[in-house]
Amino acid sequence: MPFQSLTRPAERPEIRYFFDPLCGWCYGFSPVLMRLYEELKTDFDFVAHPGGMVVGERVGPLGEKAAYIKGALAPLEARTGVRFGNNYRAVVEDGTRIQNSVPPSRALTVLARLDGNPGRTVPFAHDLLEAGFAHGHDLADPAVLVEIAARYGLPEADFLTSFTDPDTAAYTQAGFTAASQIGITGFPTLVLRQGNQGTVLARGWAPYEQVRAAVEEVLRVGGVEG
Repeated sequence: MPFQSLTRPAERPEIRYFFDPLCGWCYGFSPVLMRLYEELKTDFDFVAHPGGMVVGERVGPLGEKAAYIKGALAPLEARTGVRFGNNYRAVVEDGTRIQNSVPPSRALTVLARLDGNPGRTVPFAHDLLEAGFAHGHDLADPAVLVEIAARYGLPEADFLTSFTDPDTAAYTQAGFTAASQIGITGFPTLVLRQGNQGTVLARGWAPYEQVRAAVEEVLRVGGVEG
């Protein structure tokens, strides 16, 4: 498996980021997570774990949710400080793009399989969210995913071979299932794992100061060295 199982004890303190590449609130939370990642990555293992928000019967044209999305953009920007790009807004207005969480989630699984460093899934997740929401790229387009993977040193041929590998599909689905089985029902969700214990640091968007304070409280109570 490319990611350590959620049913096995964490070997080191781990911050696991449950997200979806098509989740606007995850895009809003991404700057917070990246700051934590840069500050704490030497003391904690980090993993970005896609949870499968738009899969199965939920896959469909963006236009089906366009009214909701348009209404949510301004409040989300005001609360989080991120900005949705004009190209993304045009895609929402057009409404024909098919929304499907599987391709970008599978791309992240490819990185975890080929790179061997699960921590790099965090900036990769950030790049996926930026590509979709800041630049309006189609995250189901293999060319978009190949370009992002190239930033991480993955050759196109190797990436595409792994991307279409049935094992990659199975690992990605297993990740969706595992997130659901431990009760992850919304994104983003940030969990600090220590051995067999898990502490929720954030459910939904939260400011950096709040999340960092939650980490410090776990360190104080649980005795994690950091």
